[in-house]
Amino acid sequence: GYFGYYNASSVTFNTTETTTLVFNSSSSYSSTLNHSTTGGLLFKIDFTVNDLLFFTKAVSNELKFGIKESGSFSDQALAVENASASWALAVTDSLALRGNWERPTPLVNPQVGRRFLPDNVGYALVSSLTADVYLTFNAATGASVGRSVVPNPYIPPDNNIITFRINPHYVKNGTLDGKVGLCTDPDYLHAGAVPGSYFKPIEAYRLKKQIAKKALDEEKYYAQMDTYKRALGSTRNLDDQEPYRLVDRTSKQAVARRGIANTYVWTAAGGMHAEQEQFTDQFTTTFTGGYSVQNQFGPLLDFKGANGAGAMIGGFFTLDWLAGFKIDITATKTRTKANTFGLNVAVVGEPALLGWDDASKTYSDKPVPGKVASYRFNTFYLPPDASNGSILMKAEGLQPAVVDDEWLRSNEPDAVTLRTANTANPAWRVLHRVTYVNRIPPGADNMPSQMLPPPVARIVDLDNNEVLVGLILAALGGNDPTAQNLGAAVMTVVNPPGAAGNYPASQLGVVVPWWDAFLSTTRGAGSHQGNYRLLQGLQLDVLKYVLAGFNDGTLHSKLSRCSIKPMAPIRGSNEGERNHG
Repeated sequence: GYFGYYNASSVTFNTTETTTLVFNSSSSYSSTLNHSTTGGLLFKIDFTVNDLLFFTKAVSNELKFGIKESGSFSDQALAVENASASWALAVTDSLALRGNWERPTPLVNPQVGRRFLPDNVGYALVSSLTADVYLTFNAATGASVGRSVVPNPYIPPDNNIITFRINPHYVKNGTLDGKVGLCTDPDYLHAGAVPGSYFKPIEAYRLKKQIAKKALDEEKYYAQMDTYKRALGSTRNLDDQEPYRLVDRTSKQAVARRGIANTYVWTAAGGMHAEQEQFTDQFTTTFTGGYSVQNQFGPLLDFKGANGAGAMIGGFFTLDWLAGFKIDITATKTRTKANTFGLNVAVVGEPALLGWDDASKTYSDKPVPGKVASYRFNTFYLPPDASNGSILMKAEGLQPAVVDDEWLRSNEPDAVTLRTANTANPAWRVLHRVTYVNRIPPGADNMPSQMLPPPVARIVDLDNNEVLVGLILAALGGNDPTAQNLGAAVMTVVNPPGAAGNYPASQLGVVVPWWDAFLSTTRGAGSHQGNYRLLQGLQLDVLKYVLAGFNDGTLHSKLSRCSIKPMAPIRGSNEGERNHG
C-alpha cells in the first residue's frame, strides 16, 4: 500500500518497576518432658591414721557403682501465615517509522528509483505543567487589555511528548552514510570523501567503551567490598553502595544509571543478528520481630544410705524429672523493589535489491548497484547526563545540534514548547550509529565488444575535488556551461560579490570552516594585499579547472550518473541565515 512502510522500523525503551510486599507470621507451642534416673550400690570405708607427731587423721572413701537412664519427650503445634501483594509499573517510550514518497522529479538517484523517505524526526519526553490563561477586559469597551498565565495548582507536573525535526546535517533518516545508492544525498555532498549521517564508527566504539567501563566499575566495587570490616565497623546500611547501583532511586521515578549498547547486523537476504542488553536492579528490605517463652519444672530426689561399722555397703538413688512448655512467635515483613530496563529495535529494512521501472511496471533482472545488501549498527541508551540535554539544541565544537535550527525558530507549537524546555537538567538519551555498510558494487563487463586504447589522463580529478565541483554545479543550476555562467557560479561559491560591510557568506565557507575568515582579510580598505592576490589567483585557477572539465567531458559524465541539487539553507544560531552544506 501507499503507506506500507509505516512501522517498518521502530525503537523501544522499556522500563518495568515491580514492588512486592510480603508479610510472614509464625507461632509455635510445644510441651516437653525431660527425665533422668540414677541408681546402684554404695561402698564406704572409714579408718584412722596416727603419724609420728602424735596427730590423728580420719580418712573416708566412697565408691558408687550403678546405672543411669535419661530421656525426653516433646510435642509441637506450629501455625504459619503468609500474605503478599505486588504491583508493576511498565513505562515504554517508542518511535516508529513515518514518512512519505519521494517526489517523482527530480529523483536523487534515477537508477534506484523513487524512494519512501522517512520523516527526519526525533522524540523528546518532557515534564510540564498545565497553565490556566486569564484575560482581562475593559468593562466599558469590552476590549481585552491583559492576559495572565498561572500554573494550575490542582494538576501536578506530568509527561508529554514533543516530536521535533532532526537537523539533516546531524543525521538523516533514509540514508545510512550520506549516500543514496552510488550518489550523494543533497545534504551530504561530500559523502564520497567523508561519510555522513549515521555512519560514525569512531563515536560508536567510543560510546561502547564508555558503557563497558561503567560496568567494570560496578564489578570493582563488588570485589573490593570487605564484609568483615563492615561488620567490625557496625555498618548496617548500604548507602555507600548507592552510586554503584544500576538504578538511581533518589529521584521520584527510578532511572537507569547504566548505559545500554545493542549491536545489530541486517542483511537483505533475510538475516538478522541482534545483541540486546537487559538488566534488573533489585533492592530488598526485611524487618523481623520475635517473641519466645520457655519454662520447665518437676521433682528432684537424691537418696543414699548404708549400715554397719567400718566397711559399709548400701545404695544410692537420684531422680530428676522436668516438664514444661515453649512458645515461639515470629513476624516478618519484606519490601522488594525490582527495576528492569531494556532497549529493543525492530528493523525490517528494504530487502528488494532489484530496480523498479515505473514505465514498464517491472523489476530489473539484476540488483541495482549501490543498494544496501547489509549493514551493522549500534543502538545506545545513555544514562542521564547534562551533556545529553545541551547538544539537543546547541552545537558543540564540530558536532551540530540535534534539533533543526530553522524548525526550532518556527511558530510550530512543538517548536515553541521545546524552546522553553530546561535542557540543563540531566537527560537520558537513545541514539543510533552505523559502523558498516555493504552495497551492491557496480557491474563490470568482462567481455567488451571492442578493444579500446588506454584512457587518457584527464585534467580534472573529480575524486579529490567532488565537494568543490558539486557546489559549483549546484550554483550553475540549469544554465549553459558558458565561460560567463561558470565564472558567476565560481564567484558564488568561492567569493560572492557584495557591498562593503554586507558581503554574503560563501558556500565554500560551509565546508571549509576557515574560508570566510580568510575572505574577510581580502575585503575592505584594510585588506591584506598578499591574501587578495592569492584569492584572485585561486578564483582564476578554479574557473580554468571547471572549463577544462566541461571541455573534455568529465563533468558531463558526472552529471549523467547522479542529479546534483543545491543544498537546503538552514539558519545559523549566532550569525543569521547561512547556507549550510
